Amino acid sequence: TIACDDIPADGLFPITLYVTDAAGNFDFCSTFISVQDPNGACGVPTSLITGTIENENQEVVEEVTVTLTDNAGMNLPVVTGTNGVYEFNMTTGEYDVTPVKDINYLNGVTTYDLVLISKHILGTQLLDSPYKVIAADANNTQSVTTLDIVKLRALILHIDVELTNNTSWRFIDANHVFGTNVYDFPEFISLDGSSAPANFTAVKVGDVNGTATPNNLLGSDSRTFDGNLALSLEATQVAAGETFTVDFKANEFKNIAGYQFTLGFDNSVEFVDVTSNLEGLSTQNFGLTKLNEGVITTSWNSNKGVTVANGDVLFSMTFVANAAVNTQELLSINSRYTESEAYDGSDLYNVVLEFN
Repeated sequence: TIACDDIPADGLFPITLYVTDAAGNFDFCSTFISVQDPNGACGVPTSLITGTIENENQEVVEEVTVTLTDNAGMNLPVVTGTNGVYEFNMTTGEYDVTPVKDINYLNGVTTYDLVLISKHILGTQLLDSPYKVIAADANNTQSVTTLDIVKLRALILHIDVELTNNTSWRFIDANHVFGTNVYDFPEFISLDGSSAPANFTAVKVGDVNGTATPNNLLGSDSRTFDGNLALSLEATQVAAGETFTVDFKANEFKNIAGYQFTLGFDNSVEFVDVTSNLEGLSTQNFGLTKLNEGVITTSWNSNKGVTVANGDVLFSMTFVANAAVNTQELLSINSRYTESEAYDGSDLYNVVLEFN
């Protein structure tokens, strides 16, 4: 029983919960009850603190932890559901509202974002909103540079699982008016007893083309490909113990601005090295952290469409065979880690292997 006189100033009433089984074993934990008085039964004025969290496209964002704090050190968290709304029913006073979401860094992040960020850096096609500029600042240095591309590519390649100096989402007071410095924005809202909603605009870091999934009601975007980008290989029989090189050759590689995919290989071979002939492609464009799973990830982009003559080698990989194997049975392209896709402007292609 909790009476009005028992309620602390922050509304958090401490309790201890005990659990005992049939054999007499027991354990306990300490937690608290958030006591709310919406009808003013205790004679203390209350107010409803609420707000909605949406992205730039007015899509609501779920799984955002919104924390209410006051000068006495109270920290009361709630999590938004699929409607993107949070609510606190508190005694009237001064509070700060701060949203945080720091999960699923790859949500909405692909090599096509790197294409757009590269064009922004070069000034050939600027990102058209301050929210997109904030999303492009992956390393949180209040500038957009090639280092942001490096950090995002490490996520795409599954070399990194998070951004060291940033969170996966940023939240901006929805009423904020941007000035000349787009990075000067409030990430919390201070309330002084007003019942006006405290709304936020959510920014998915790394996603500059707005493909992140903000809530489960929308589901994942089903990708519709406009065709295939084929990489041509020779089907070759390899003997056990042989060191061999596989050349990945261009086949209708026309005006391609970027690609990414997961390359799977059989455990009957061991990876040795990769070399490249494609402009802008180096060992930094390959992820080798999953070699023990028979996986190599890759991501490449250019600030302009690149055309390569049919039969020219894009890159080569060297392996050692532990057993006799045919390269056609050895290698495959999939989306196990890095999604398989390529871009030539507005068109999206699936990347496939074609054996000769």
